[in-house]
Amino acid sequence: FNKSRIERNTEVDDILKKLEDGYRDKNKEILKKEVVSDYAKKIAENLEISSSQLRSFFNELKKLKLKYNKKEDFDKLQIALYILKSKLEYRKGTRSNKNEKEEFKKFSYFIQKNIDIIIKENENSVESFKDFMIFFETIIGYMYGSEKVKK
Repeated sequence: FNKSRIERNTEVDDILKKLEDGYRDKNKEILKKEVVSDYAKKIAENLEISSSQLRSFFNELKKLKLKYNKKEDFDKLQIALYILKSKLEYRKGTRSNKNEKEEFKKFSYFIQKNIDIIIKENENSVESFKDFMIFFETIIGYMYGSEKVKK
């Protein structure tokens, strides 16, 4: 799919590349500090979205987190994440305002790349999804703080 403007944002792509091996420091078995600090701040600076769209996707992600919270739920979680990817594509296609469409493409690209990271973890997908949720919540905080969430 078309990466559009985000493709030219090497900072975001660099962060996504660094996250390809997951959100955790494998040696310490904890979340990488840079995930909730530098990475979250830089991602927040490069995304814009309306508060209703953000709330809609965040609520959907929270439902998945509550529903699939055991390690053995990883197959079901992966299916739900694939469905979420299709919903992102659908919503991207329904944007009529050109600026809003471009902004949503960037948001969609970011979420879809993170879904790919989570799914790649296979039987560790549930833990990876929980890590992503912490990352995403941190990004949301930075987005509101820098007024990147539009009313």
